[in-house]
Parts: sequence; C-alpha cells; structure tokens
Amino acid sequence: MPLYYRPSNVVDAEETLEDAALFNALHAEFGKGLTVLGRDEGIPEDGQFIGRTRQVEYPSNLFLKGKTDYWTDPAFLKHVGREFSFCDLGEAERAVEDLHARGKTAVVKSSRDKHFIETIKPGTTLTRALGNMVFSFCDAGKCLMVQEHVPMRFEHRFLVIGRKVATHSPNAYSLTPMSPVYGGFTGKITDNHFETPKSTKPIHNPELTKAMLHMAESIAKEAIEPNLCIDLALTDTGVVCVEFNPMHVGMVGLFACNPKDLVSAIADTMEPELLAEVREQQHAPEEDPYAMMYDDFDEEDFDEGDFEGGIICE
Repeated sequence: MPLYYRPSNVVDAEETLEDAALFNALHAEFGKGLTVLGRDEGIPEDGQFIGRTRQVEYPSNLFLKGKTDYWTDPAFLKHVGREFSFCDLGEAERAVEDLHARGKTAVVKSSRDKHFIETIKPGTTLTRALGNMVFSFCDAGKCLMVQEHVPMRFEHRFLVIGRKVATHSPNAYSLTPMSPVYGGFTGKITDNHFETPKSTKPIHNPELTKAMLHMAESIAKEAIEPNLCIDLALTDTGVVCVEFNPMHVGMVGLFACNPKDLVSAIADTMEPELLAEVREQQHAPEEDPYAMMYDDFDEEDFDEGDFEGGIICE
C-alpha cells in the first residue's frame, strides 16, 4: 500500500511555503517510501493520500481523515464556553429569537463545510439572513449550529495525532513554519499570541499557552476522533474551544506549526502494514526527490543574469 503525496497547486505564498515545508519533513522521514505525484496527476486509489484535494475531488483514501462532527462531540460541548445548540431550521429560528430576546447576538453556521455562516444581530431574523438559502435547510433535519456571539481573541491551533498534541501554533495569517527561525519572537513562538489572525504584533504570554495546551490535551483524550485540528481562543470568561477541523494532513493550515514534529507523530501512529511498506522503500535509490516540486519549471524562462551568488538582483 503506497503512501502518496501531491504538491499543492495554490498560488498563495504562505500556503506554498507550508506545503514545501511539509514535503521536506515527509521526505526526510520516509525518503523513497513517499510516492510523489505530479501537480496535475489524479489521486491513485491503491494507497493513502497526503496533500490538498481540489474542489471536484472526493477521494476515499485520505490519510488520517475521519468524520469530525464536532457540534455533537461531548469533548467540544464540554469546552464550548458559550450558549450553543444544534438545530433543525425551526429550532434554529426559535434559538435565535431567544438569544435576541435577551439582548444577545447570534451566530448561525451550517454543519456543511464552508456552506453558511452569519452573525445575526437583534432586530433581524434567521429567515431574513438565510434569504433564498432557506430552502437548503427546510427538510435537512438538524444541520444548523446556533451559538451566542462571544468576542474571541488570541486563537491558537493544535494538531492532534493519535490523541496527542503533535505541534501547535498561534493563528496569524503572517505565520509560516519558517517563522520560528526568522520571526524574531520573544522565547518560543508558541508562547506568542496574536489578538486576531490579521494582527502582526505578538503578545508574549506563556501562561495563556499553558492554559490552552491543557485544554487541548483534555479534548484530545476525550474527543470521538483520535486525530483532530483544534482551534481554541480566549474570551472574557476564559479559554474556549472555537471548533474542530478534520485532521487532513496537507489541507489544514500549519501557521508556525513544526512539520517535523507533525510527521514524526504520523509515523508513530501509522498502520503497521503501511509503515512496513514505506520503510521497505525508504532508502531505495532516487534521482531527485524534489523533482515534482518544480515540475512546472521552464528552463527557457531562466536567466542566469538574474542571479548573483544565489541572490536575486533587481
């Protein structure tokens, strides 16, 4: 059973760097045991796949990915830290009205990935917020999360493999796996926090990290799924769980997570049959392990005059 990896074809700079760092860690751990696909290749079905899928791809062989219905997971509900309910359309309408009657703003989110999320303030209704999308929920049963709107700060991501936190990072769009090396942070990067994902000024707070790590480890032990991407945040009442995401390696944002620690955890929890096959091929001869990472490179576009000693010159 091969272990496949396909480089991402995204153009976002941070995501491209994350993808390259992940590949580097995977190759360092598995060598030739990792079968690298071309960017435009389809996903074979005879092994496990690591990497980013495309909109029209629904492979059944994603490595580690389970069904993460966090909205019904007792571990999430225990640490949600705000009013929260999972409803059908009628129940959701009443839950929003109840929050509004008490002067609270509601946040309504679909249980379908990237389908619908809206902040609904007092003075309007869920039906008005849904618009024509209301028909998507009429006969869908329980499919809407209704929660009290609570300001959240200092989001932090924890990647859990085999019920253990493998690596973690503050959530900030400016962070990549290279940030711990070049970011100039005070102490460990995990002890630095950003008020919002768009913030660029870190706040050093090891005690907040300690509290968040404690909650993440508790969730990891109690959650239904053993592999998770957990997002936590700080509110006025303390640390809360924002949501879970499926642990699809190559799809979840790494921010400043350590790819080496992530891949080491993957190897530790890999099914024996797959690990044995990967290790058997690990040290086989290979011409260029990085060939697929630059398979779109056109030598005709390369001008040696653009470089001096490896430095790009204007």
